[in-house]
Amino acid sequence: ATACRHRATLPVSPVEVMPPRRPQQTFSNTLSEAHAKRMSAHQEQERDNVALRQSIDEAASRLPARFTLATPLDVAEVQQQKAAAEAHQRLLQELAGRRTGAEQALAGLRSRSAALETTYAKKITKPAATLRDKLLTLAQRVNDAAGAFGLEEPAAAPAAHVDLDTQAHWAADLLAQAKELLGICAAKIDEQQRAEKAAGEAIGLACHTAGAAGEEDLEQQYLAAHGTVQNLKRQIERAREELPVVNALQERIDAAAGTVDVLAQLSVVLAEGKFIADAVSRRLQALLRQASEILLSISGGRYRFAADFRIIDMDTMAARDVKTLSGGETFLASLALALAVVELASRATGHVEALFLDEGFGTLDTTFLRDALNTLTDHSTTGRLVTVISHMRSITENAEHVLVVEKSLTTSHAHWADASERERIINDDLGRGLLE
Repeated sequence: ATACRHRATLPVSPVEVMPPRRPQQTFSNTLSEAHAKRMSAHQEQERDNVALRQSIDEAASRLPARFTLATPLDVAEVQQQKAAAEAHQRLLQELAGRRTGAEQALAGLRSRSAALETTYAKKITKPAATLRDKLLTLAQRVNDAAGAFGLEEPAAAPAAHVDLDTQAHWAADLLAQAKELLGICAAKIDEQQRAEKAAGEAIGLACHTAGAAGEEDLEQQYLAAHGTVQNLKRQIERAREELPVVNALQERIDAAAGTVDVLAQLSVVLAEGKFIADAVSRRLQALLRQASEILLSISGGRYRFAADFRIIDMDTMAARDVKTLSGGETFLASLALALAVVELASRATGHVEALFLDEGFGTLDTTFLRDALNTLTDHSTTGRLVTVISHMRSITENAEHVLVVEKSLTTSHAHWADASERERIINDDLGRGLLE
């Protein structure tokens, strides 16, 4: 609506003329006051009208140009503009309704679009991806088969983001090439089956000729024959290598024939065994002499051997049966015999490198133990290895090298003891289970 000018008019009531009841001056004052009040009210109304006009002008300035009218306006024109405004308002309401319907339709279309995208992904995108994986596997196999047959390799697969139409054309070409290769493979299979049939007939004929019950029996016969041939070849090769040795041996046999005849005659002479018995007796006496010397040394000069292996006590000069000896005395006698055997063997056949003794020292008193260890030390100084297996501390003190053997729940472990561990073993009887 366009701002309109209005002139405010104040209604004037008719003044009733009364007969003067008061002086003229009083009436004039009353009239002046009333006029002043009317003028004040009029001015206030004018100010209100100006403020209203300014407000209407400001509202009119914000209206579209087509709704702005020149002033002054008459009532008919205002009514016409009012009707046009109402018609425009109805149009706006209709458009707002249509917009709401359009928004609802758009929401439905968006929901349908989302459902279509889900359906597209489910029925097209995902199956297409699965089919693409299978086609890639097929392409690899077609590529291998083409290489085996010397044919052209299939075209490279398009990228995954390429449109489905391009991928469909590639898949069609791939399937066509795969069908072609299947035909080639079928022909190869037929050829192979014919060759297999011919081989089977040949195997059957070979089985019949060899008298084999079947293919497995024929294979076993072949393997056995092959093994026999290989063994014969190795035997022939070995015989060729050993032929010079055989010839040389035969020459030596021929050369030693005279010596063998002499030895045969000597064996006849010695058949009664007197020579052997005499040799054994002499060897036995030498053993007892050597053992007596050792026994006298390790027993402090108290014991030696008699000719019949009994023990002579030097204090009483009486011969004692070995059964009457104590455990320690028996060990000393056994040790003396062992050392004598080693000594005689060294003199007869060469140097004996090692001597092993297992326990037995625990039955000796301190004096006998010291003498026995001194004797063993003398043997070790001649270059012979003397090994004593024992749990006694005294052995550890006299041994130059100590090999410690420890048993666990499942196995045993051995290691050489260093100087500190050897000292600890000597001083820790209970910890190592050693005895005096």
